[in-house]
Amino acid sequence: MPLLNKELQSTVETLREECIACYQKGNSKEATNKMLKSWELLPHPKTVYDESFMIVKLVIELYIRREEYIEANKWIDLIFVCDLERVDGGDREFIAGKLAYEQGNLEKAKELFFVANLKSEGRIFGSKDPKYINLIK
Repeated sequence: MPLLNKELQSTVETLREECIACYQKGNSKEATNKMLKSWELLPHPKTVYDESFMIVKLVIELYIRREEYIEANKWIDLIFVCDLERVDGGDREFIAGKLAYEQGNLEKAKELFFVANLKSEGRIFGSKDPKYINLIK
């Protein structure tokens, strides 16, 4: 797997930290812009870098929290191809399931949550909103 150079790695990490700070201050739009900037900075092919998964996951999460589902849907396929060497603990299916759930597609959400639950051996739902695990109980 290719690695980002140290300078770019540092820039992406700084943008992630700024994203979190913006979100905590109630500015989720600016938080999203920080992550979009991080994505733009990744060299092509973007999905091969470790950082790609974190960036895409945060972008989707932020769009979900603002109920901007059309924008989140533009990114959801990427979550399944970013950083394919990372341990697969059901995170990809969980985030896709969460998006499906929030859009009212409960059957799709249920299927994705079931896979996420299997892959994570139940751990993925630990600190998450109980409405998600309740769908598959």
